[in-house]
Amino acid sequence: MKNALNVLGKYDERIIKERVQQWKNDKKIKGVEDILDILISLEDDDGNSLLSIEEIKTQIMVSVLQFCIR
Repeated sequence: MKNALNVLGKYDERIIKERVQQWKNDKKIKGVEDILDILISLEDDDGNSLLSIEEIKTQIMVSVLQFCIR
């Protein structure tokens, strides 16, 4: 499991940043496809993102850990 977490940690930030940029550039025309899209698309009443990239990374890591221990 430690190996899997190391691999995830190596790539997750780049992937998350790319996806956030797609949403900012309105290139995400397919809409919500996965948990990452859901976390990125969460907004407050003023249209601001509710979660930072670090918070999204944490939520993804928690989800992966929960999946691995089942």
